[in-house]
Amino acid sequence: MIRHWALLLFLATSWAAPGVAMAVEPGAYRMTYWQTMPHLERYATPRTLTLCLETDTIFPVLAGNGAFDQCEVTDRIQTDTHFSYNLVCPGRAGARAQARYKIGPDLFRGKIAVKLGAKNMTMIEYQSGERIGPSDTCAPTGN
Repeated sequence: MIRHWALLLFLATSWAAPGVAMAVEPGAYRMTYWQTMPHLERYATPRTLTLCLETDTIFPVLAGNGAFDQCEVTDRIQTDTHFSYNLVCPGRAGARAQARYKIGPDLFRGKIAVKLGAKNMTMIEYQSGERIGPSDTCAPTGN
């Protein structure tokens, strides 16, 4: 369980863009997510977890397989009600993703369209989250 938490915290902070605050309130969020491909939506299994979001983190790809470890956040756009960004990975066969969210002070919902490198298919990860408390209610990530 601790190892799972450490991985999720790493994913949440690994694509941070310093100096640009998110419009959602920092803190602990109960997030539900599922990943699917076109025409296979009925087989998607929603998962729920608690994740800490800080002022300089973006919403991560949660069902990832490490495909975005070396990727760069580009085209980050944020308003009071919407948030979007692209992930671009190096190389001709690098993965790409487009994330689009509707956001409020204590909640968000959106999707990340993921195209793995050199593949002719797009996976979509749907996410929704609701703030359940301040950051100090998050589980520790040590040991």
